[in-house]
Amino acid sequence: MTESKQHRATGSRWWYGIAFFVLSLTLVWVSYLVLQTVSGPQTPSSTALVPSDPRVGGIFLASAVLSALFVLITSLLAPLYSLCLYLDVRSLQGSEEWSPNRAVWGLVSLVHLLSFVFSPVQLVTIPAGGAYLYLRNRSVGLRS
Repeated sequence: MTESKQHRATGSRWWYGIAFFVLSLTLVWVSYLVLQTVSGPQTPSSTALVPSDPRVGGIFLASAVLSALFVLITSLLAPLYSLCLYLDVRSLQGSEEWSPNRAVWGLVSLVHLLSFVFSPVQLVTIPAGGAYLYLRNRSVGLRS
């Protein structure tokens, strides 16, 4: 394989978009964990979250806003994740080190588009993106 073709195969920067969504979902989970930690005890039938103490009100508010913001951003930008995953897989097709399965990762991309209307789909597709980044890093690295 020529050097320019090898660079084209592994020099993709589309993985940045995948990493953004993996990081975003991680931040949502951490924010939600903090939100649950600083919330007061609830009655079994109550679904409302309230700060357990006025001193943690700022942390509670920041966690709630951060969670809502990242859920909104990742839901609205769902097609971007799918596009980045598809294009990164396509760019690696010429790589000698690793050629990801286009059918599998294409299916993950398509399923992720459902998160535009049904956000729990992201609980499967975003961790799959994390697995993709792990496999990519182990095989060809995250070179740009």
